[in-house]
Order: sequence, then structure tokens, then C-alpha cells
Amino acid sequence: MATLASIINIAENLGETADSLKKNLDAMERQINGIRMEFLKKLMPISQRYGQLKADLERAVEENPQHFVKPRTIEVNGVKFGMQSKSGKVTFDNADAVIEKVKLLLSTRKNVLIQTKETLNVRGLYVISEMERKAIGVGKLPDNPNAVVVQIKAVDEAHSVVQKMIEDFRAPEKKKDLKMAS
Repeated sequence: MATLASIINIAENLGETADSLKKNLDAMERQINGIRMEFLKKLMPISQRYGQLKADLERAVEENPQHFVKPRTIEVNGVKFGMQSKSGKVTFDNADAVIEKVKLLLSTRKNVLIQTKETLNVRGLYVISEMERKAIGVGKLPDNPNAVVVQIKAVDEAHSVVQKMIEDFRAPEKKKDLKMAS
């Protein structure tokens, strides 16, 4: 059986350990944020330049399709750019109206075209005929055999990671501002 003094001693030790843990966690967080900020300062202008150069390349390819007949794409320094065939996008104005028309006119295929929560399955709308699409109020933009493509192996993903890091880093600032305002 423990004495009250020994129990109080354990509680004091626990309190000191908790304080030490909190101080060390706070110090670690400050150092992590410092390192993150150091790298973000370097990455932000590079990321902005990357985005601008990619947009410039896409615009240059789009404005000069005559250079991309054969071959349709070119690869330079791991950057693939040029033209590619891209399927047209299925469009509709009112999903609820299309769902009702699918149920009425294409009831045998409604499981393919309507998801269980009764939203349109856009992929299914690609496989039905143009006449069926028109009957249910769905249009399809024309296929684009000269869609611009710019792919940079592994860099697009890294660029997305940097953008996510920037957003995540700025998110706590917004939360703090909201807390202060209330």
C-alpha cells in the first residue's frame, strides 16, 4: 500500500514530465516550422516560375499547332509537349432532369448511367449513342484531336506536393486569425 506522500510524489513527477514533454513538443514544432519556412522560401519562387513556364509552353503549343503534325509530341529534358487526341466532355444542364429522362427512356441501362445515390454516372454517358444523349438532354462537346499536352515526369507531382505544403502551411495562420477574431 502506497502512502499519500508517495502518491503526491508520483503526481509531481507526472506534472514535471508533462511540462517537459509539452516544452519539447513545442520546440520541435518551432524547429519543424522554421525548416519548412526555410525551404518554402526557396520553393515558392521556383514553383511560381514552374507554373508560369508551363502555362507559357501550353500557350505556345496551342498557338502553333503546325509544329506538331508528325511527330505530335516532342520530349526535351523530360518535358513531353505537343498535341494529343482528347475525348470531348459530356455536358448537361440539369442532372435531376437527366436522371428522370434516363429512368423513363433508358430504364434498362439506368444502373450504368445513374449511381446509387442518384447522381449521373458521367462515364456511362460516353457509351450511349448521340441520339440517346439528345433524348435525355445531354450534349457532348466535340473530340479534340489537337489537345495540348505538357507532361513533366515526376515534376508535376512534386509541384503539386509543394503547392499542398504551401496551402497546409498557410492553413494554421487562417485558423489562428479566426480564433483571434472571435
